[in-house]
Amino acid sequence: MKFGTKVGLNLSNFIGDLDDSDFKIGFNLGAFAEISLKHKLTFQPELLLSTKGASSDESFGSETFK
Repeated sequence: MKFGTKVGLNLSNFIGDLDDSDFKIGFNLGAFAEISLKHKLTFQPELLLSTKGASSDESFGSETFK
């Protein structure tokens, strides 16, 4: 049985009714276990956390939202 970690970088954006959405930089991290079941068969459960989203400034009337 082996254990390990995963770490990475995310670039996410929103596609939809927003006029000017910008990419948002985030991260992902997690842990996994590698369990050998047979000679060439392995089971690998994982637990991952990943941030997502976008950044936008919107105006509705006199109010501005970020």
